[in-house]
Amino acid sequence: MPDDAAKKMMYRWLTGSVYAAIKLVGNRTMKVFTRGMSMVFVNNVNRDYGEPLSDGMTAEEVINGYKDLEVLSAQTENGSIEKEQSEGEIRLVFKGCVYAGLCNELLPSLTGTGEFTEKTIPCLRCSNYSAALALFNKSRWPYQLVQYAPGARCTGVLKKL
Repeated sequence: MPDDAAKKMMYRWLTGSVYAAIKLVGNRTMKVFTRGMSMVFVNNVNRDYGEPLSDGMTAEEVINGYKDLEVLSAQTENGSIEKEQSEGEIRLVFKGCVYAGLCNELLPSLTGTGEFTEKTIPCLRCSNYSAALALFNKSRWPYQLVQYAPGARCTGVLKKL
């Protein structure tokens, strides 16, 4: 297990990598890039915890299963995610987030340039849920961040293609 200094440096490296990638490739390509990162991340976390998610699950099973996997892997606590699901749309509300520090550093500088808006900035949590659906439900659910207050309350909407 890395010590606190190593964790801090890895966090700084991640923040710099994400920011540099966004600035180099733009917002649209960055969403594709983060989706690919999320697919690898979700698949690895699922494997690390005994593969509770598997092929052929319904969208609701995937969302609920990934919520449980986030709690199991200490990414969040029970009750910190609200879900509203309707035909072809899933609204996720995140209260508190392991990525809040990253977002608090990145989002103001991205939206301040005028190149990015709430509709185009990446959300790692939404991206992870979208990736879980792609991996285990074999469906595409791109997302849009509709409200953000990192660490307090962020809302993302996934819409089925």
